[in-house]
Amino acid sequence: MAVKTLVEQLYDHNRKKTALIIEGATITYEQLINGIEQRKDQLKSVAKGKIKGKVIALQLENGLPFIEWFYAIVDLGGIALPFPVGFTEDERLRNLMRFEPLCLITVEEVTKLNFSGESRIEMQHTSVKVDYPFYISLSSGSTGKPKGIIRTQRSWLDSFVCMSKSFQLSSKDIILIPGPLCYSASLISLLHMLSLGGTAYVLKKFSKDHVLQGLDMVTTAFMVPTMYQMIIDQLDKNEDCIVPQNLRSIITAGAKMNVQLKDKLKQYFPQVILYEYFGSAEQGFISYITNEESSEKQQTVGRLFPSTEVKIEEGAIFVRSPYTARSYWGMDDSWQGNWLTVGDQGYFDSDGYLHYVGRKEQMIISGGINVYPLEIERVLEEIEGVSCAAIIGLADKVWGEKIVAVIQGDKAFADKIEKECQHRFSAAKRPREFYFIDSLPKLVNGKIDRKKIKQMMEAEMTWNGSY
Repeated sequence: MAVKTLVEQLYDHNRKKTALIIEGATITYEQLINGIEQRKDQLKSVAKGKIKGKVIALQLENGLPFIEWFYAIVDLGGIALPFPVGFTEDERLRNLMRFEPLCLITVEEVTKLNFSGESRIEMQHTSVKVDYPFYISLSSGSTGKPKGIIRTQRSWLDSFVCMSKSFQLSSKDIILIPGPLCYSASLISLLHMLSLGGTAYVLKKFSKDHVLQGLDMVTTAFMVPTMYQMIIDQLDKNEDCIVPQNLRSIITAGAKMNVQLKDKLKQYFPQVILYEYFGSAEQGFISYITNEESSEKQQTVGRLFPSTEVKIEEGAIFVRSPYTARSYWGMDDSWQGNWLTVGDQGYFDSDGYLHYVGRKEQMIISGGINVYPLEIERVLEEIEGVSCAAIIGLADKVWGEKIVAVIQGDKAFADKIEKECQHRFSAAKRPREFYFIDSLPKLVNGKIDRKKIKQMMEAEMTWNGSY
């Protein structure tokens, strides 16, 4: 039996059912399908030629146009390349020159560019539409320019089966998605729910008040830990906030959630199951853990997803599964069916739980000792007065790299934080300097922007409340 594409699946659902809720407006599956067909006609008119295998860039905020355009590109056989709305003109130009898309779609217009749009991806010899490249995800670019990660529909269709089973999701669910759809974890959450025939409640941008309103109308939600922390902070500050009662589950990824935040979520949402998963845009779904598992396992990243294989070689996590991406842009060899690592370090315990230590490229060598920032950050975020922390390494004549803690939190707890570090870390792992800041810089996907923090520190910028 042929595997149905992302768009073909939409036709299987009740046309009168609500597919999307956006800014208070409801869009049925029939309206969504009609909108996609209109976008297809518009794109064919502007492109004036073959779209199959061509890259089409779009730079749109969360909303119905983004969703319709994405599906339209994919259904025509094109390869969708979403740009963050926050791209500067210079960033957009650099990426247009790099990927050479046939068209660029913005809120103002659809523009045919002076590029061929050829994907430079060797198309597999197949007539099966789900095996075509359909999407290029831009990595966060924390180590340089963003990488283009190429996906086939099949890898995400297989991921949908895994998500439904592991997160217990069905067509009856309504999912809240406040994160940017140019971020692959938000996008796959949306497309998965629509493939099920469920409903997606999409916010144009993250807002604490709008998220709290939305949470009262949904059964599940996907957000990165930073967003959940902001919601908890809002609930802590405002006793008048209405705590949603209809949530059945919440899902998170992108960074390891600290134990304090997990406890707070349990306090405010005692009925909710928390699903925390570990993976990457390249490797897809690797492992997950719920808040129902034993407390001593909560610092792990859980057990493997179905059909995922992991091996550890010299400390590096290698993954093989149906959920991996095809390759990087400009890379000839396919990852699919092969072992893949992105430099994440980890190990298995005797119970089969995977422990994530950190990424090799973020490792700090201090006094000849290998130090992973994540280990220190987890401890810091358990200490009173710390909302979020980033550990970076700065050049030092004595240590090679000195460990510096940049903290988003209350400076009144500075002495306590330093004493806790003296108690809980050996000399080689202990931060040598502490800096407090109102808000840590974040990437578009909600992760800490380590590169920017390090650049700011190296430039000796004035930090609020440093000592």
